[in-house]
Amino acid sequence: MDDDPLILLAVGGMLKRLKCDICTADNGGAAVEEAVGRNKTGGNEAKKVDLIVMDANMPIMSGYDAASNIVGQLREGRLMPLDIVCLSAQESALHEELCKSSGMEYISIERE
Repeated sequence: MDDDPLILLAVGGMLKRLKCDICTADNGGAAVEEAVGRNKTGGNEAKKVDLIVMDANMPIMSGYDAASNIVGQLREGRLMPLDIVCLSAQESALHEELCKSSGMEYISIERE
């Protein structure tokens, strides 16, 4: 889930090489809709999302807010289990804390 089409293409390409089926969203609101639509408790297990790779800074709804929304629904038992990872070029203690407090695992990629 990212608003940058090049990042979606790059990360999607890597995941496809690992034989993963992928779906994309270009804003936080769409990410929530995709997760909820595919992971409703009692829904189609074959369409279930197992992992969300989320950007923190997206339009409509931030990745932090999208993750918090999804995690809240997971805790309420409304969604089948999934993991959320924040893949980011940002490196700061605040960003890492925001990721973790919203329910995302944090992975930083250093740009040179």
